[in-house]
Amino acid sequence: MSLVCLNARAAEKRGYDFGVWQPVPKGFNWVHRRNGITHYWSPSLGVWKHYNLSSLLDNPIEPEAWTQGRMVKNWILLNTTAFELWSLYEPSSVGHWPVSRAARIDGLLEAHHVYVKTPFRITQLPGVYLPASVDFPEGHDSSRVTIVQADAATYSGPRWLPTSQEAEILQYLQDQGDDKFFYRRWSFSEMWLSDTVHGCKEGRKMGLFVQYHGMTGELLQLICMRERSMMPTTSPEALVYYNPDVDCDLDRMEQELTKLNDKTERAVLKSPASRALANGEPIEHVLELGAWDNFNARIVQCKGLLGPETACVVKDRLADELVYASPYLNDPDLYLDLRWKDGMYARIPKRLVPEMDDICLEIGGLTCKGDFHRLMAVGSRREGSIHTTVYERWSKKESTQPVPSFWGADRQGQAERGASDARDKSQRGQYRR
Repeated sequence: MSLVCLNARAAEKRGYDFGVWQPVPKGFNWVHRRNGITHYWSPSLGVWKHYNLSSLLDNPIEPEAWTQGRMVKNWILLNTTAFELWSLYEPSSVGHWPVSRAARIDGLLEAHHVYVKTPFRITQLPGVYLPASVDFPEGHDSSRVTIVQADAATYSGPRWLPTSQEAEILQYLQDQGDDKFFYRRWSFSEMWLSDTVHGCKEGRKMGLFVQYHGMTGELLQLICMRERSMMPTTSPEALVYYNPDVDCDLDRMEQELTKLNDKTERAVLKSPASRALANGEPIEHVLELGAWDNFNARIVQCKGLLGPETACVVKDRLADELVYASPYLNDPDLYLDLRWKDGMYARIPKRLVPEMDDICLEIGGLTCKGDFHRLMAVGSRREGSIHTTVYERWSKKESTQPVPSFWGADRQGQAERGASDARDKSQRGQYRR
């Protein structure tokens, strides 16, 4: 049985051997990030495509975006406990994303945000207001970032999943006349899968931002995101002088990235497994065509909305011993099965209705080197949270891949020592992505 039983307690009842569970250090999700770790601006160029529910229902295979455009993310380390994101957007890339509407000289829009180090990267969500008379759980207005697999998979978003009774209360509040403009909560999931490209960790990323109405559970928008780091195209010395405050030439950045086109990556998209994935065939068939013979995984569980995390890894299992399984996704009335021709797929609920007890969000696809990996987030209304995240990877035994570990292959000692200060100093003026 694949790890996608996802609830460890349920999987253990089925006899699946997870191995050893270990506590995740409070600083793990901070130390193992790749964003905002240099003392100079580190840019990446992306394309954001925005979809509404009607377009996804009309054509789940290569759906038509209602708007799309390019954007640039610029990251910089401020100090050992904070980093900044400075984003620049083409107007067509914004969609419903809340950014400044003031145009720059180069015609782009911009947004700024500073991320601060917190235990388990749990932060308070702004603008959440629900009636104090209702006993909502502590942490219902918080969000959490989990690095499910270092340099490969990240999940971010609120973890509170209202029970069926709480979901009905939220719908009732929304229906109460003027109060629907007064009570408010956020419901979103941000999922990222990444590859190492030309020696650059997280050099290529594909992501999904799914936003639901926090009161009714309706799907408001889905953003399909592709990003490429500019780090392999520019020397560290030149990046030291890069400044997003000056004119940003998106065309030139895109031309620089085209020089990195990899023959292996192009061949992957022409493979039988890639074609089957893009055409909407069952994932089980995609795995058969790929003939991957090695399986690795890392599973992370949250102990409550504000509690600690525990993790376990599965290494170097024979892929033919496992059966690909995705719980709760067999009902087309409840879930969307989305495919894109560039080797990505997603399966998400059409709506978070109170009657859905178990809920799962899934994103996956082919890596630059031809492996198959996916990220899943699973929750239960009975337990009141999105409690488990899982990263799984199918590969050929001879391929190079990030091996799941508790600490991350290249930063184990740093995580154990908690030496974030030493890490920051070692990166000053260096090319480390």
